[in-house]
Amino acid sequence: MANLQFGNKFVRPLRYCSITPEPDHFRKWAGAILPGTQGCAVASNAPLDIRPEAQRRAEQHAAPNIDVIELQRNAHDRPRKGARVPSEQPKELTYDSIEELLKKNVTDRRNVACKVSPRSGEIPVLQPGKESKGCEYTNSTKDPLAVSIYKQHRDQTVQINAKSESGPRKGSGVIVGQEKGTCLVLTDAHVTNGLNVDKKVSSVSVITAAGEKFPATVKKLDPSQDLALLSVKTGAETERVCKPVKVAEDLSSTRTGEPLVTLGSPEYSTSVYASPGKSLGTNQLINTFGEVSNIPGHPYVSQFSEVVRGEDTGRPVIEQNAQVYPGNSGGPTFNKAGELVGVLSRTKGPAHSLTTPVTASTIEALRK
Repeated sequence: MANLQFGNKFVRPLRYCSITPEPDHFRKWAGAILPGTQGCAVASNAPLDIRPEAQRRAEQHAAPNIDVIELQRNAHDRPRKGARVPSEQPKELTYDSIEELLKKNVTDRRNVACKVSPRSGEIPVLQPGKESKGCEYTNSTKDPLAVSIYKQHRDQTVQINAKSESGPRKGSGVIVGQEKGTCLVLTDAHVTNGLNVDKKVSSVSVITAAGEKFPATVKKLDPSQDLALLSVKTGAETERVCKPVKVAEDLSSTRTGEPLVTLGSPEYSTSVYASPGKSLGTNQLINTFGEVSNIPGHPYVSQFSEVVRGEDTGRPVIEQNAQVYPGNSGGPTFNKAGELVGVLSRTKGPAHSLTTPVTASTIEALRK
């Protein structure tokens, strides 16, 4: 290729710039700084042949100059490679924007992505007395309490995966405290250790509503009440992810007819659903069983659920008409003030579930 005369110098055409701007895009050309935007640095003996491609090809029968082609693609009115400056400052991240990010991930009970996503202001719901595969929603107009509880406590509701000698299990749980570098999560004993209360639990993990996964260990086990307290290794993320719920001082808000809302992830779903309902009153566990028979290994087997080994069948449980499924076990139940009053223990069938009562003194006893 012919040399190009520049002043009193003869110089070579440039072919090695990754981005080839026009002359007024160069910052350096033959040692001189020229006006313009980001270009490539050029040695003083290697300026660009700036003649039109057609002219150079006609006169020199040279191959196309890739730099010039790239130049045309990177005209000043088009985006260039390199650092990009946002046209505006990012919007503040609010609950609604987080909801927009998460709503596409709502899954049904089989953990299949829902074909229809919730609209703005809607939440996933399991309506009392109504069988559901999931992917149904409600809003604050239809059920203001369920939406309020969901927005307050979704991020404090977690999914638990445990594995022991009796096999893998999935359940739900709720954040009830924090210690240095750890988060305390309350769930059911049968979620972590199984109905046989396996002594060896090989692994426990906790997944937040945002999808963050943390390893955990069983800190305290109380099979008599079907309760377990987990120590979750959140480390440096503890302050950010570990926001304990407020726990009720007493159970006066769970009297018959009082509204309750249970949160959790039904069956294989990784999404948090709200299960609104009403209290049917408090009863002894054994009195909720119906027909009972004895078999080796388990002193009682009911028509709806087996009893945890060592469980006190005379203990009180809150009956409610919330629609729940396996996988909801260990999920939190809240009163209308947004206080934790229990964790889900069992389901007796459609619109009939049993919750283990929880008060502040319950948590204190488990932490000792």
